[in-house]
Amino acid sequence: MTLTKKILLGAAVSTLVVALSGCAGNDVAPGSLLKPGQIGNLSSAASGADSVPPRPGSKIPGEQEDGGASLGVDDPSTLTDIEGRKPTPVEKSATLPSSLPLDVFPFSQEGVDDAGERSVASWFIVVKASDKDAASSLLKQFAGDGGFTQVSEETSGDEIAQTLTSDRGLCEVLAFTDGEAADAAMLVNFECSLNAG
Repeated sequence: MTLTKKILLGAAVSTLVVALSGCAGNDVAPGSLLKPGQIGNLSSAASGADSVPPRPGSKIPGEQEDGGASLGVDDPSTLTDIEGRKPTPVEKSATLPSSLPLDVFPFSQEGVDDAGERSVASWFIVVKASDKDAASSLLKQFAGDGGFTQVSEETSGDEIAQTLTSDRGLCEVLAFTDGEAADAAMLVNFECSLNAG
């Protein structure tokens, strides 16, 4: 092994030891990942369990009967936020927000799957298109009607991402296959905001 490889290997090992020692709790001996006098695997060291590894076929704490890991949640309907409130489901709105300036963002009500206001100067509009060609046509028509210029475009498979700008507005657009549809339908998500000034 060359001197350079030895130095690089030493640096890598030192970095790993420093990183792992930061993961250890206060009850771990300095320079060690295990509790004083403990031998065994790291999972038992971290949990404070006996240092003897489990026997084959025995149940590991936190493991489900099918062998999968348990997340500690038996019933998702019992989940609450940090203040004990249950989350409120958000209903879709197929109506354009009344605050949306249609002279800047020329949407029609046709095909709107969901829409809403994010702030006083920003909105989201999700339009359903029958397929990728229809989504592309919708984007071209929207850009033309609103005087938008396409600043960037990226495509990947059935996804289209575009940034459109005009004198008065900005739209970040993402078109993607509707996972809930049985056909080739696409959802075109517009994130629109007014330019400052």
